[in-house]
This record gives sequence, structure tokens and C-alpha cells, in this order.
Amino acid sequence: MLRDLVNSQDFNWVWTEAKGHSGGTLTRVKNGDIEMINHDKGSFFYDIRAKNRKDDLMWEVINVYGLMQHERK
Repeated sequence: MLRDLVNSQDFNWVWTEAKGHSGGTLTRVKNGDIEMINHDKGSFFYDIRAKNRKDDLMWEVINVYGLMQHERK
């Protein structure tokens, strides 16, 4: 299904599942100039480490999120 969204281009995907009506994230890294080095997931975050192949510049993207329902925080 994800390949259909990007016309079969080559991507790495990192996601977290929704819990009920809350949460759920999706991030993609297009293969080519960017190389995904590593990723890590927790209950309310994920971390992506990537490198630009042209100049070896390293990137770290951290996505943090929380539940909307106060009783589940």
C-alpha cells in the first residue's frame, strides 16, 4: 500500500501504530542521496539517524508525541 502512495519509488519507512484513536506516525526516508543508518522506537517517540551520501552530513530526527486523552497520559 505504501509503495502505491509513492509510485513504487524506493523509501525506508518508520512508523508507530495508533492506540485507539490516538497516536500513529509515519515518516519516510527516500533512498538515494540519503542513507538511513539506524532507527529506534519507544512508546511515545522514534528516532531516525541518516547520512547524506554526498557530503557525509549526519542527521538525527526525533519525533515525540503523546496521547490526547488525559486519563491515558
